[in-house]
Amino acid sequence: MKTQKAKNLDQVYEEVREYDLVITAEASTADSLKRRLEETKLGRFAVTPQRLAYGDELAEEDFKRDIFLKLVKEEGLRWKQASYLLRNAISCWKECGDLEKVKEHGFTGEAMEKVIKILQNTDNPLKALENYRVPEDKNVAVLAPYQLNELDKKILPDDYEEIGLFLDDEQDLPEFKVFNSSNELIQALKESIEKVGPQNAGVVVDPSSGYQALLESALESSDIPYLKQQDLSEDEDLRTFLSLMRTGLSSKRVRVKDIRPVLQELNVPVSSVESEKFIEDLEEGRLQEFRDVFSMMQHLPFEEVVRKYEEFTGRHLGPVKSILSELDVEDEMVSEARINQIEYYLDSFAPSEDIEEDGVLFADPKKVSRVDRPAVFFVGMDTEWRQEPENLAWIDQEKREKENLKDFRSLLQSGKPVFMVQDREMNEDIKPCFYLNELIDEDFQNFRQLPHRRVRPEETETETGFERQGLEIEQEEVEVLSQSSLNDFAMSPRYYYISKLVSDVDEEALEKGNLFHDYAEFYVNYPGFMDDKGDEEVISFMMNRIRPFADDLDLEKLETEFKVGLKNIREFIKNRDISREEIDGYEKKDRDENVFSEEYGKPVRSKITELWFKDKDLGGKGKIDFLQDQQNLIDYKSGRRKSEKKVVKKSKVALHGDEQYPNFQAPMYLAYHRKKNPGEKINFTFFHFLDNLGDEVTGKASNGDNVVTVTYYPEKFSKAVASNQAFELLIKDVAKSNDRRKTLEKLGCHQFKKFMEENEFPKTHDKKEVLASKFAEDFKAYAKKEVGDYKYVKNGVKSALKKLVEFHTENYFRDDIDLFEEFLEEKLEELNDYRGTRFPLDAKADNIPERDLIVK
Repeated sequence: MKTQKAKNLDQVYEEVREYDLVITAEASTADSLKRRLEETKLGRFAVTPQRLAYGDELAEEDFKRDIFLKLVKEEGLRWKQASYLLRNAISCWKECGDLEKVKEHGFTGEAMEKVIKILQNTDNPLKALENYRVPEDKNVAVLAPYQLNELDKKILPDDYEEIGLFLDDEQDLPEFKVFNSSNELIQALKESIEKVGPQNAGVVVDPSSGYQALLESALESSDIPYLKQQDLSEDEDLRTFLSLMRTGLSSKRVRVKDIRPVLQELNVPVSSVESEKFIEDLEEGRLQEFRDVFSMMQHLPFEEVVRKYEEFTGRHLGPVKSILSELDVEDEMVSEARINQIEYYLDSFAPSEDIEEDGVLFADPKKVSRVDRPAVFFVGMDTEWRQEPENLAWIDQEKREKENLKDFRSLLQSGKPVFMVQDREMNEDIKPCFYLNELIDEDFQNFRQLPHRRVRPEETETETGFERQGLEIEQEEVEVLSQSSLNDFAMSPRYYYISKLVSDVDEEALEKGNLFHDYAEFYVNYPGFMDDKGDEEVISFMMNRIRPFADDLDLEKLETEFKVGLKNIREFIKNRDISREEIDGYEKKDRDENVFSEEYGKPVRSKITELWFKDKDLGGKGKIDFLQDQQNLIDYKSGRRKSEKKVVKKSKVALHGDEQYPNFQAPMYLAYHRKKNPGEKINFTFFHFLDNLGDEVTGKASNGDNVVTVTYYPEKFSKAVASNQAFELLIKDVAKSNDRRKTLEKLGCHQFKKFMEENEFPKTHDKKEVLASKFAEDFKAYAKKEVGDYKYVKNGVKSALKKLVEFHTENYFRDDIDLFEEFLEEKLEELNDYRGTRFPLDAKADNIPERDLIVK
């Protein structure tokens, strides 16, 4: 990889050392050139136009903030209006060299006149540029004149020397060091910084990416110094204070768990029980003290809220008071509008301070064209490195793009460059920065298509890092998985891992589901007793149980769901022919409590409800809601009903890969149950007792619409199609004139079975593939030979094959469950392997729940 060679700063210095004054657009370049002076010079040597005209006392962001506050306080402009007009006025002033030019681009009116007036009448760096000229007797060099805007150029004398950044020959760029993860990249970068020394290292990284935060953490853990800047908006107390006030103004009832991060920041302990309560229901301890402060917040001025916050926490809110004073809102009542304005101000004009410290230098690739360190590490280098020119009338987009590309070419040759990148993130290729395509005359879409070397950080023992305590814990092998854990693992091993660390349980939904399950179990045991109780008493009991977990707005809907759900569950159970004999292989756990049993003082004695199994040989475990008899397993669901085909597609090993959210409940339970009942046909029924909620309200409901049953056949599918039941399936429930039925009845069951036994049905589940197969051609020829060459025979054969594919895709067969058991064994092996290394993503991150928790 070659590009036009850039001068290094030593070369630039040798070229400009004899000049009286060197003008450059970048302050960091000016400072670097001054450091190279061999002897002290009177006055300035290398300097930016603003420093030359105004001095170093006031940074541009500081004067912008001062002007903004005058516009909103003295001139009465709206906050966003003032910020927008000020930003455009300053941009146009710089690019055109004339503040009044902004009016030529449509920015007219009283508000803009106020902005122009204050900019003209207030002492500021841009006004200083208007009035300053470099003395003509100075011997002046201008480094990279293209980097200066028109306002900068106003200070230049008539005669000066232009110093370019590039030479005529070419320079080889280094290969890319490609890492598998951001953690590996940061570890290798930290090791490299330790080798060269922090004072010799520069890191070019997009500050908005995750790399900089990771690197700062890694450097701090190893006591490696680095130059950093602290924004006031990053103050923890300020962020906590604003978050607390915003939540306090919410019109909804607020749960403790909703502001748990705030409570943790305030050192307020929260138990798991208290976490689910609403704040107004807190009754004791520090949480009660917090409730008292929280409940009064919206009725107090900002100053009083600060005082109460300080009393509660024992901490001084200096930065908060400073911001409130700066905005002159201390005496105003807390309101959402004011909080929005404060946050907008912090996002737009937050003051910052340099924390003076020697060490690693961080550089933003969008703000500099060179880094003055012997070793410079370029981290990430993705599409976010491109500096998009602002879409403003006074900016020449094409010219600006060319200038940005020059800066980028120069930047890549700073010091001894090292390119450190990831090639993939969240299972997708990371696209290299657009400027690389412009610099390198090759066609590429990812870093692997460029000269690269895949590397890993060194595995070294070190005593540095955050203090940690070693724990001797023997890791036990995972021997069984529940269907839900298997679902998570199959979707993404990384998501499975995260789901074990983080609980995201909806307590309202969990409590509602538990109440329905407990009712169904209790009704199986005491149907007459519950009928006598009536719905009104039972629903009142259920509402009292769920009220602490539910928002007020949900209560009416929940009451309707309880009414419909109880009716459907009763009807479903009454219509089942229940065998009450205990079935081997399942157990009832003593710790499983039933709230209705406790309420009415009647024990649950039945051995056919809420039954657990755990099988290490299979590798699975689970709980069956209801065993109607030896051949019928039932599971209650409060969610939406899915078709038989959808249930099977989500769970068959051969099909689930096309599904975003696999669900292996049915094959898991069937695999276990068939071990206890070999050779038996087994039905698995999902009863979605709320699926017909809308129809129940309108009076058009049928309980049968809530039922989905999939069947397990104890023979392989290839054998099942050559059976009487397959033949009956093809001819039943259709008119005698139907092409399929007419063809098959004339062919006869015996001839049908004979063909199916002698020819193997295609293994695919796809109708098109089956119809295009040799098997389909042979069956059509066979039927024509036996029945006759009629059009209805051709249509009948096609319809029969499609129906057999549906038979395959809506049920489970012995080979399906055999394949599932192999799949489960493989997943257990993978899981235990990953526990010793790292859980891979193996999925598109956007398709996974808790996407933001999936670490790189």
